[in-house]
Amino acid sequence: MFRAIGGSLFGRATAAGGSRVFRFGSTSDGAISIRSVFEAGQVRHATKKAGGSSSNGRTSQPKNMGIKAGNGTRVTPGRIIVRQRGTEWHEGPGVGRGRDHTLYAVATGRVVFRYDVLRQRRVVTVSATQGTPLPATSRDTQGRSVAGKGEGEPERAGETDIEAPLVATASRAETKRRLAAAVDPARYLQLSHVERRQYILDLAKQLHQEEETKKLDALKRRLMQPKRQLFTHVDLSLI
Repeated sequence: MFRAIGGSLFGRATAAGGSRVFRFGSTSDGAISIRSVFEAGQVRHATKKAGGSSSNGRTSQPKNMGIKAGNGTRVTPGRIIVRQRGTEWHEGPGVGRGRDHTLYAVATGRVVFRYDVLRQRRVVTVSATQGTPLPATSRDTQGRSVAGKGEGEPERAGETDIEAPLVATASRAETKRRLAAAVDPARYLQLSHVERRQYILDLAKQLHQEEETKKLDALKRRLMQPKRQLFTHVDLSLI
């Protein structure tokens, strides 16, 4: 077949230096003798990407969002309290907010998580003493509208501060300290392993009930501000 066209067959290959012509010849027994394709520089490799690869960013830097200083934690200016994207928590007195919505302390005191009933927001404040917020700044009172006052008129500090403490916002370290202080060592050492566990659980329930009672009383006192009406707490499960 190859001799019919002159005993040779020519092909053209493209190499890095340009076009090269290589020759396919035939031997005496009729077998085709091919010059090595490697000599012509025509090595064709597969270009399809192999399976099993992924690019899910395992080495990406974590954002580490969440609450960094719990309720009751003592903080100093510059300490990050909440790292967030979006205003899930709003800044109150003694707290600043960064460009990425990170809340940080601007004063020395203890962190207090509250719920602003008037604006229906979750607010983080820093108090000089536990339960006593710092005086409101101009940014905290800017743009507020209260019945009987002009639009955007600044309020006097503490006059309409109706922030209710949130339930079960104590930090884990604070809860452990209170629980350790409530344990009676003499009685604890006399109990068995199972009885000690039940004793700790009973103490935790007792401390939780006391905390709920204190928070409910604090909420009632705040709602009994001038020009405010007392809210009656009704158990809807009994209806």
